Amino acid sequence: MDKNYIVYLLNNSLNSRTYLGITDHSNEKQVLKQHNGELKGGVKYTSMFKGDGVWTYCFKVENLTKRDALSIERTVKNKRKGGKETTPVQKRLNVLLPILVKYPECNIIYS
Repeated sequence: MDKNYIVYLLNNSLNSRTYLGITDHSNEKQVLKQHNGELKGGVKYTSMFKGDGVWTYCFKVENLTKRDALSIERTVKNKRKGGKETTPVQKRLNVLLPILVKYPECNIIYS
C-alpha cells in the first residue's frame, strides 16, 4: 500500500480556529496556499474564517495510507474532548494523539 498521505492540523494566527484535513504528501505546500487563499481551490471553512490571519501547520502525521488518513480524520472530527479551559488546538490533539498509537509506522511532526 502507498503510504504517502498526511493528516494535518492548521491553526489560524488571528482567531485560534483550527482545521483538520488530509492530503497527498506531494500536495502539502499547495494545500497550505489554497487554505490561505493564495491559490484557487481551498476549503470553504478556512476561507470563511481566515480574516486577516494566516493558516499555519501546527501538527502533521505522515506515512499514512489514504484509508488510514481518512479514518483518522473522520474519528477526530466526530469526537471532541476537552473543556472550556483548553485551546482549540489542544482539544484536537486530545483526540488525535491517542488514536496514533494504532499507527506505529507514522511520523509525527510538530510545527
